[in-house]
Amino acid sequence: MGYAIDRYFVNSPGVGFGPAVIQHIVGKKSGSGIMPYLKGVVGAFWSFEPEPIRIVADGLDVSQSVMLEEITMGPTVGGGMIVSPGADPVDGLADICVIRKISTFTFLRYLPMALWGKHTHLPQVIMGRSAGFELRSEGVPIVVHTDGELRTSETGIVKIETHQQRLPVLCGG
Repeated sequence: MGYAIDRYFVNSPGVGFGPAVIQHIVGKKSGSGIMPYLKGVVGAFWSFEPEPIRIVADGLDVSQSVMLEEITMGPTVGGGMIVSPGADPVDGLADICVIRKISTFTFLRYLPMALWGKHTHLPQVIMGRSAGFELRSEGVPIVVHTDGELRTSETGIVKIETHQQRLPVLCGG
């Protein structure tokens, strides 16, 4: 599990295209599994514009416009899309998948590869692993999803930490 923007998350925070997709899904009856996510992808695609962001972690320093950035505890997001095929939810680390800004055609062409975790070798994709990440947007607010819930960092800085074998549980009595 991890912690970002004053909230614990179980699987994944992300910026870029992920939150844009969620904005297209929220409040719509669309079923379960990957189909609502794919409908959101289509809805978000035509209006999404990548914004510059800096991502810093162990051995990783990326500063550019990105289509998608997902930090995951496990391998999947969005109802089953395998963005980090090597992620292990019990190792205490998070995996990151960054997809650099690419053309609409290239994004659509590579989307099926991301469904099955076959995108990690592409030159537009950066993969990494760390216990903590920092995202910066030069003072512009960052919209982040944490397990599908939208949150905003007004400061333009998001710190993401992992916590091995720690899950807070609230029980009614």
